[in-house]
Amino acid sequence: MHLKRYTDVGLRVLMFLANQPDRTKTYSVPELSENLCWNPNLVIKVAHFMVKSGWIIAVRGRNGGIMLAEGVDQLRIGDIVRALENDEQLVDCADPRCPFMGGCVLMEALRNAHEAFYEALNIYTVADLRHGCEDKSGAPLIAMMMPAGR
Repeated sequence: MHLKRYTDVGLRVLMFLANQPDRTKTYSVPELSENLCWNPNLVIKVAHFMVKSGWIIAVRGRNGGIMLAEGVDQLRIGDIVRALENDEQLVDCADPRCPFMGGCVLMEALRNAHEAFYEALNIYTVADLRHGCEDKSGAPLIAMMMPAGR
């Protein structure tokens, strides 16, 4: 299964925010784009969806930006990926119409595999994204990526 860039950016935003020592600090879209190495337009699009989903909070104003919402640490990664991917089927047998439609077991096999994928991801939560984000010395990788003075 191949995840959309949209999903990749969403997961990176959550990882970035979850790994910040000060969970009350907001980050602007340009800051996120620079640190995550993604186009600001896609970051805005994903952040908008994540705000509507209640995963992050948008703060308006001069010192505004986004930060992780309360309680997000317990969200399961599979559920997040399912929402970001819009729970699309792996194949569409209707467009164009497949001649095997109705008598094929492949759709059921793919549906089961797709569900198993989400179930495997649901073993992890946003809180788990904070672990394993260090280099060999134990220094946070995200801090190493940020320019000095931030």
